[in-house]
Amino acid sequence: MDTRTWLYLHVCVCVCVQDGLTVGLVKKGATVIAVDKNVGNLKKTATLRPYELDITDWTALKKLYCDVLSKHGRIDIVVNNAGLFERTPPPPPFVTVPYSSLDCVG
Repeated sequence: MDTRTWLYLHVCVCVCVQDGLTVGLVKKGATVIAVDKNVGNLKKTATLRPYELDITDWTALKKLYCDVLSKHGRIDIVVNNAGLFERTPPPPPFVTVPYSSLDCVG
């Protein structure tokens, strides 16, 4: 399948954006809602929509969801690139990490 056709006109929400991924999705024709705490360096274009948001704020996340659905009618793809990286090697196996730790992305 040609990914240019597959992504064309899809609505993607990318959390904690990275330029390469975001630009790549935009180049393939997707509309990208780029969500991050600081979107100051991202410029709004026809298919790139910066959305400043603290993802630890559940109320703000619900508003994001409603805003995207209101404006675009759907969300086709979600890329969650948010996370914490503990520098104390080795990291624990994912299945042993308590949920409270997963809820503290900052």
